Amino acid sequence: MHVHATHETCVEAVIAKGPYEKLRQFCENTIAEKGVGNGKINYLPIHSEN
Repeated sequence: MHVHATHETCVEAVIAKGPYEKLRQFCENTIAEKGVGNGKINYLPIHSEN
């Protein structure tokens, strides 16, 4: 999701599903991008009903 907070600032939210290590790497790389002021990662475990 992409929202314009101000004329010069945007808020981005990404919801993804996948292996923890790949998600962690994606999030850390995204937060490290030039121009990113703040970043936070939240993980929610998903348990299958097998």
